[in-house]
Amino acid sequence: MIEKSMIIDPSELDHSRVHFGATVQLCDLESEEEFTYTICGVLESEPDNGLISLHAPLSRAMMGKRVDDEFRISLPSGVKNYEVLAISYIPIFSLKKVIRTEKEFSFK
Repeated sequence: MIEKSMIIDPSELDHSRVHFGATVQLCDLESEEEFTYTICGVLESEPDNGLISLHAPLSRAMMGKRVDDEFRISLPSGVKNYEVLAISYIPIFSLKKVIRTEKEFSFK
């Protein structure tokens, strides 16, 4: 499996659409509340800090969307309708609050 893995540099992706590494500003169309999420890998995710895994339902629903696109998603809290307000690519480690050490990833 690891031999098939690829390093993805978000700075090289099409910044007009939501992809891995994107920081996305959303508007809840019902409440007009705004949220900002960054799509990252499973090990980098910090949901309380807005860093969500690329496998999260919200991440999957946002993938490929452009600014002004609207989408609907069923979440545990109910059906939500969002609009994409902005897409940016910010280095993830400038957003993280918890930096894990190599020891934390060790299986020894």
